[in-house]
Amino acid sequence: MIIPASEVVTKIIQMILSRCIKPKLIPKMDFSLGIPKESTTMVVIPSVIKTGKDVKEVFEKLEVYYLANKSENLYLTLLADPTSGGMEKEQEDKEVIDTGLYEVDRLNKKYGKTKENAIFNFIYRKRKWQNQEKCYMGWERKRGILTELNNFLQDKKLKNTFIVNTLEKKDLKIKYIITLDSDTELILNSGLELIGTMAHPLNTPIIEDRKSNIWLWNNTAKNRNKP
Repeated sequence: MIIPASEVVTKIIQMILSRCIKPKLIPKMDFSLGIPKESTTMVVIPSVIKTGKDVKEVFEKLEVYYLANKSENLYLTLLADPTSGGMEKEQEDKEVIDTGLYEVDRLNKKYGKTKENAIFNFIYRKRKWQNQEKCYMGWERKRGILTELNNFLQDKKLKNTFIVNTLEKKDLKIKYIITLDSDTELILNSGLELIGTMAHPLNTPIIEDRKSNIWLWNNTAKNRNKP
């Protein structure tokens, strides 16, 4: 078997760095007993969904992640994008939507949750014409659906392309969103540890008003103490 040169170089660099740079401990809060309300978190899996079977597979994973990180104030959502096509609506849409709503209802009932405090949720977007791709598809794919979710959580009145959104009637204040790929695993208590890390005061980002999307960390914190 021939190993690509880029992979060999990457492994060599990683080996050198692991010997030269000592790991630093990252402070974190202990959320092993549960996530506090002020750190309410949503785990989402953005995925292009074609069939009801695809929907079931993702919800099976979300159920496993919930059991591995069981806590109050933790929500799990499938962000389903439609497949690309020549029409705005395709025959597969009904199967995807029906299966998504069924799985949400089934899992929430299984764990004793009502519609008001449902921990499993489902979002499905409509296709929009994309000139560059010359087809109908979800706007901006993964980045687009995450942007629309973020906008919705901040202000429900903002326009979005959601056909189905089980979060619509819920009054949720989400502090953190953990985004997973369909092949990423959220192993035992790893979600609680990640949320505890984000929630620690020393890891709080500082946003400079004059420059949007600029995150200032250690340097800004140090400069605060200067006269």
